[in-house]
Parts: sequence; structure tokens; C-alpha cells
Amino acid sequence: MKTLRSFLLAGAALMAAGSAFAADLPIAGNLAPAPVSVASPIRSTAVDWTGFSVGAQGGFGWSRFEGGPFLQTAWSLAPLRKPDADGGFGGINLQAYYQFPTNIVIGAALEANFAGIEKTHTNGFGDTTKSKVDRFGFLSAKLGYAYESFLPYIQAGVAYERQETATQIAGFVASGKQDQWGYTIGAGVDYLLTPNVVLGIGYRYADFGKKSNARLGDSFGNELHLIQASAGYKF
Repeated sequence: MKTLRSFLLAGAALMAAGSAFAADLPIAGNLAPAPVSVASPIRSTAVDWTGFSVGAQGGFGWSRFEGGPFLQTAWSLAPLRKPDADGGFGGINLQAYYQFPTNIVIGAALEANFAGIEKTHTNGFGDTTKSKVDRFGFLSAKLGYAYESFLPYIQAGVAYERQETATQIAGFVASGKQDQWGYTIGAGVDYLLTPNVVLGIGYRYADFGKKSNARLGDSFGNELHLIQASAGYKF
């Protein structure tokens, strides 16, 4: 009997201990959801090229002069080299950009320059020939693809220049000056240094053909090859 009572007391004590342990366990229906960490939104670093800019450019250019039959004959007889020229230039530009969601960018550019692209050749006997381009400009459409702050592009449009030439042989002078129109193509890369500062480098080609000049009594024209750098403020 004593043994049975001791067994019952031990069993009751074990059950009480088990109940206390079970009370400390979490109930499945009352489990609190684990905290969920929410990632903070990542701020977009995309660059929007849409807008307008005004700026300045400068560089170096080469003029490949072309003369008509009179000038070519005179240069051969003298003899004289045809007056290909080179020199610096600088000016201002206005540009417009529109960026599509696909990162394709279209735009327009107006560039106006004053130049000192000129050269005089002599044959050592006092005979000379020279050419000069003192101003030129372009109105072009642009097409590019934006890689964040970089915008490589191509462009094409209308070109203008003022050119003059003079050839002097044995005291006889033939000269002419004229405004000329042609076409231009080019390519380059613009870079958005800040949301408002645009830097750029580019190449421009322009062909003006040969135009007749009444004063000279012949035709002349040229091609321009230009390397330039630019800086502007974007709105």
C-alpha cells in the first residue's frame, strides 16, 4: 500500500510537471508571424535627355578647295598648289532633345561659327593663291541612343558657309567671294556631366560643291572636315 501511494504521488507530480511544461509551449493557432523585412526602394539613376540646351563649341577644321577649269589651268601654268586651308573656329549652338522610353533620342541642332580657316600658297616668284572660310553653320537632325549619361549620335542636315579665294599670277588677280549652301553629316558623343551641364565631342563633314562666281569668271567650292568639342547648359 505504501508502495502504491508512493507511485501515485510520483505520477501526480510527473503530470503536474508535464502540465507546466505544456503551458510554456506556444499554441499553433497563436503563433505570431515572423517579422518580414521590407527592402527599401532603390532610387532610380536613369538619365532623362529630354529638354533644350544652349552652349558653345570650338575646334579645328580643314577645307579641301575645288576650283573650276580657269583656276585649275592657272595653277598648272604658274605652277601653284590649290589652296587647301586649315585653321580654328568657334561659335554657339542651340539643341533640342527628346528621349523615348526605349532610350532612343531624337533631336535638332543649330550651330553657328566664326572661323579662321585659310591658307596662302606661293611658288617663289610672287605668284600666290589663297582661300578662306570665315564663317559657317549647320541645321541638323540628330538620332542617338542613350546609355545613361552618354549619348552617341549621328546627324545630317543643311550647311552654310562664306568662302573667298584669290589667285595672283604675273600681277593679274582673279578673286571671288560667295555664300554657299550644301549638306552636312556628322557623329559624336554627348555627355551629361550633371543634370544641367552637357559636354560633347564630334566630327562634322560638309560638302558645298562648286558654284559659279561672276566676279571670278569661274566656279569654286570646297569640302569641310571639322573636329570639335562643346559645352552647354541644359534646361
